[in-house]
Amino acid sequence: MIKAKKDHAASSVTADRGSAQPRRAVLRWLLSADPAIRWQAMRDLTEEPAASVAAERSRVGRKGWGARLLKRQDPKGFWGGEVDRRTWLRTMDALVLLKDFGLDPASEEARSCIGRVRDAQTRARTAQNRRNGKRQLRIRIHVLHPFPY
Repeated sequence: MIKAKKDHAASSVTADRGSAQPRRAVLRWLLSADPAIRWQAMRDLTEEPAASVAAERSRVGRKGWGARLLKRQDPKGFWGGEVDRRTWLRTMDALVLLKDFGLDPASEEARSCIGRVRDAQTRARTAQNRRNGKRQLRIRIHVLHPFPY
């Protein structure tokens, strides 16, 4: 059983109502949620060991909202259809969401996702240079930690 932290600020919710029941109900609700929520609730609201939190976080790219968002990435690297300026904005929004969900930057899912975005950027830059008659530039993107915290 997961044990709640005793000193968390959410205890003020229970002080208003006079019992610990509402806090426990909220904690149960958060812990039954998507892995993107569950790992953060475990980290911030419980006394779970770091290994358990890390194991739950590793599920973000394989289950729930994170997995669904990753599956919507176009094989060309984008989110959102035809390639235009809005496509890059949608792609950036998707990457920010994945970061907020807690997608582990070392995971295969993150590396694959970032690789497709990098390749799309390289293709776009090469095509633009060809259209403009410029010499082709080599672009290297180093992605050591695509989702820093």
